[in-house]
Amino acid sequence: MKKFLALFFSIALSAALNAHAAPVANNTPGFIKQAADLGPLDPNSVINVTVWLQLHNEGKLDTLVKEQKQKGSPNYHKWITQDQFNASFAPTAKELDSVQKFLTSRGLSVEAVAENNMYIKVQGTVRDIEKAFHVQIDQYKFNGKTYRGNKGNPSTDDIPGARIAAITGLDDFGFEPTFARPKEANGKPVPFTPLSKVGPGGLFFEGHAFRPPETHTFTDATDTATYTGNRYGSDITNTTLGHLPPQGYSPDEVQTAYKLKPLHAAGLNGTGETIVIVDAYGSATIAQDAAFLLICKS
Repeated sequence: MKKFLALFFSIALSAALNAHAAPVANNTPGFIKQAADLGPLDPNSVINVTVWLQLHNEGKLDTLVKEQKQKGSPNYHKWITQDQFNASFAPTAKELDSVQKFLTSRGLSVEAVAENNMYIKVQGTVRDIEKAFHVQIDQYKFNGKTYRGNKGNPSTDDIPGARIAAITGLDDFGFEPTFARPKEANGKPVPFTPLSKVGPGGLFFEGHAFRPPETHTFTDATDTATYTGNRYGSDITNTTLGHLPPQGYSPDEVQTAYKLKPLHAAGLNGTGETIVIVDAYGSATIAQDAAFLLICKS
């Protein structure tokens, strides 16, 4: 009978813990699928992670964002303030406090807390972080570099842990810009030509962005101030074509700087390609400006 009761309570305890288990979905770094696993990270090393709390009313927030961008909607362009966002969607101070206590009870030290209760930054050993979030952190070799990363999604075994939406910092893989440079026939990258070395050949704007360092002193009845630095573009009063303020590059200057002229000479002139111009300030003359650039030969 005693053995039966011990087994019963053991099963009941396991079921209770599993009932409180809260997996943090979509929290495994994708790069590990293409990386070589070098084995577990040193458990005594110290890392920092950020624990993000779940929002409230996420469905309503998604609907609001859609309506703010939809013409004809009663919420079209009706932006809300930070205080309104916090009141309707942000985690509460009580929720933040419970998650913070959960983290410190696992041996992690709190480094910072978001003022709107959105996240908690903590520090701890790899051993304590793995134990707190039931996850293994390994080292990986990827594209010649070594990174850390969690092998699977983290999870928690306490009710406050169920309020965790995501954990960042378990891996240290950073996003790198994806750009390509043209190469010579020998495989070496084509050297860039600084625009400062391209002679001003524009029809309108000054071609040189930064002047040599200058020093200017300004004095009034009570104060004197001296400034030293590089001025940008030409003087605002300059009315000479080719040197108009503030500064800009002609097609000829851009083509020279980016080695486009040899391509044009080889017949690669962009025929059949489409260029999209994104105008940040809603210029009323953008169509005319684009048309002019198409015929501009200088």
